[in-house]
Amino acid sequence: MPDSQTDVHVQLQHVGMRFRDHVVLEDISMQVQRGQIAVIIGGSGAGKTTLLRVLVGLLRPTQGAVLIDGQDIARLSEAQLHKARAKWGMVFQYSALLDALSVLDNVTLPLKEHEKLTAAELRQRGLEMLEALELGGTHDQFPNELSGGMKKRVALARALIRRPRLIVYDEPASGFDHITARLVDELILRTRERFGVTSIVISHDMAQAGKLADRVYVLDRGRLAAEGTFAELKAQTGSLAAKFFEASRAE
Repeated sequence: MPDSQTDVHVQLQHVGMRFRDHVVLEDISMQVQRGQIAVIIGGSGAGKTTLLRVLVGLLRPTQGAVLIDGQDIARLSEAQLHKARAKWGMVFQYSALLDALSVLDNVTLPLKEHEKLTAAELRQRGLEMLEALELGGTHDQFPNELSGGMKKRVALARALIRRPRLIVYDEPASGFDHITARLVDELILRTRERFGVTSIVISHDMAQAGKLADRVYVLDRGRLAAEGTFAELKAQTGSLAAKFFEASRAE
């Protein structure tokens, strides 16, 4: 893991988000080093979804900067942002696969939208990524033929197909049983090890944070309530982080 505090991959500087008179995010500052796994945790209504959308450029904050590789994506034009999106991939909460497309077509969809490749090149890139995620032989199947865990791997293959250096996961284990959730956590760890990506995980589960996170950020009512390593937050008593530990029964 990176040791240098100067090797910052993602940095939020005093980010705020307001919808008319409603403040959703207020003065959020955080940084994630290259190759780290950061978990942003919070309950319902904490602002996690809005923060995620700001992080991947789907929303522009009403104040502050969102720096990825030192570039403030909040200040880019739509054309510049479209080009910058090659730097990150997104794994949605419920995989967001298109049921009418085969596994291979789902995985190669970002290449079709953003790169000029022949059909043979698309197929080769897609098959290579499926093999890398132990999905060989599934290319002609459709999402409704796959288990929940396999769908998550297909979604990750799609997120990785353009070789981004940053992956953002939205509640990746939500709705799964404990065994499948554990497999998803292992997939996130293996993906970091194999592809060297920086990972940001949106979650509500402190137990998951304990398995994954180099650093944890606790969000509450649009503000950053606590941050630190899992061990540092676990040592706190009477804090919001402590309440998440109790609710998650984190070890």
